[in-house]
This record gives sequence, C-alpha cells and structure tokens, in this order.
Amino acid sequence: MEDLGAKLRAYLDNHQEYGAVVQAALQESFNNPEVQAFLAAQTVELPHDFFEKSAAKIFEFVKQKNNLAQGKPTIAPGYVPELRLEQGYATVVYRPTQQAIMADKLRKRQARIRAINMPKTIREASFDSLDLDASRQPIVGQLVAWLEAYLAHPNDYHQGMYLYGNYGIGKTYLMGALANELADHGIAVTMVHFPTFAVEMRNSIANKEINTLDQIQTIKESPVLIIDDIGAESMSSWIRDDILGVILEYRMQNELATFFTSNFDLKQLEHEHLAETKQAVEPVKAERLMQRVRFLAKEVFMNGHNRRLGV
Repeated sequence: MEDLGAKLRAYLDNHQEYGAVVQAALQESFNNPEVQAFLAAQTVELPHDFFEKSAAKIFEFVKQKNNLAQGKPTIAPGYVPELRLEQGYATVVYRPTQQAIMADKLRKRQARIRAINMPKTIREASFDSLDLDASRQPIVGQLVAWLEAYLAHPNDYHQGMYLYGNYGIGKTYLMGALANELADHGIAVTMVHFPTFAVEMRNSIANKEINTLDQIQTIKESPVLIIDDIGAESMSSWIRDDILGVILEYRMQNELATFFTSNFDLKQLEHEHLAETKQAVEPVKAERLMQRVRFLAKEVFMNGHNRRLGV
C-alpha cells in the first residue's frame, strides 16, 4: 500500500489544475474504507497509470454508495455499486438488491399469470408459506410431483386435478401457489373465478364493448388453466354448453392441463348442478360435460378446517 500511496500522491500532484475542491473529493474517495479494502485485496501489481484511469470510476463508486446510504437518487435505482478490477483498472458494476430481484421476479410472475376475478392473495401464494398440516401434505405432495413431471415434459399430456372440499380450507390458495410456481418457471397460467366469470359473460350480451369470444379464446388456449369455485353459481344452459363446454372441449382435444376447485364432488356437480339449469333438467348434456371434466382432471378430496372462520 505504500507504493499505491505514493502513486496516489503523484497523481494528485500532477493534477493541480483540478482545484482544491476536486482534489479534496478525490482524496476522500481514495481514502474511503471500501476503496482501501478493494486496493488492499488486489494480488497483482497495478499499472503505473492506475489512478489516472481509475479515478473517475472510484469517485463514481463512492458517490453512489454515499447517495444510497443517505437515501438520495442514484444512477441505478434498486442496484448497489461494486468495484471490480478489469484489465488492471477499477470499474463499477451494479448488482441488484434483493428487493429489486424480488420486484423483478414478481413483475415477471404477474406477466405470466392471467387472473380473472381472482383474490389478491394468490399473488403471494407459495408452497413455502403453506400450513402443511396432515390434511394438506398428501395433496401438496401430489401437486409438487405433478409440477416436476410437467416441467420435465411440458409437451406431454398431464392430467390436472379436481380439488374439492368444504368452504375456506385453502383450495384456491393452493392453486395460487401452483400457478405462481409455474409462472416462476416461465409457464403461462390462467386462473378464473368461474361464478364471477359466468356473470360477466351473461352481462356481455347487453354490453357490446366486451368481446366474449376473445375472453373465451384466451381461457381455452392457456397452457395451464385453473377454474376456481365451479358449481358455486346458478348455471344457465348457455353458460354450461356454449361457454364452459366449449372451453373444456378445446382443452380435452388439445390435451391442455386443467385444474378445478369446488365445494362439490364430481357426482354432486353433475347431478345437483350441471344437470339442472334455470331452463330445464338435462342429464344427458351434463353427462357429456362431465366426461370432459373427468378426462381433464383427477378427483381429489381436500379436508381441513375453515381458515376464514378459524374453525
């Protein structure tokens, strides 16, 4: 460091034209503890003109570190400056903070998940934050195994899951965790709260600004689709046959991964919900629709206490 100190003094002496203020700023920058530690850590002999060619970068590093510590604007918001040695001279690289990394991850995740009428809680849902009680562990294990198989062979057909159980036990949150995990691996996912979506589809008949066909197209073509809370709405024959039926038929024919959540098992869904619409009792049409559901998803019962009510 004695040799570097001499080189620094020589550098400053040779640039008296900088003036007292600039000289003091440069001296302060080179005396910065992080800069001193950086210089001391170098194991190769630095070029004779090291300070000449590195001064601006070292000054930038110290200035940006000080601004960051004082909460002032920096030239790279969300990034932390670091000194590096490149070809014998100091340079500054900017490393993203953990906060910036997480924000970027969230932006990319949200870009890959199309959530239609879904609660905000799915944005933070993850397998890591799940309360893995005895009732959830087998289902989470199945979902993780499904996820691994899908990521390993995305072009193969992977039958989804028809997850049913009582109200408030976390079915939607579990599907949100799956959606976020898929999105983090670059897979586009659509989650749709079906009762609300059905109401919007009915209202779209009178509202010409809503393009029903585009919405249906987006849902039916999604690489992974999660239909949440199916069976909670009073379904018309139009919604059953021309909306849900069209979506599921396309997905069955193209073998696209599809998941459902419901408070009804498959038998109840068919006989107590799909067969009896507002207009008529049509068991044959309900059975046809259920064939598509059964092809697309395996029935899985989920038990547990109502987390909304704490019981």
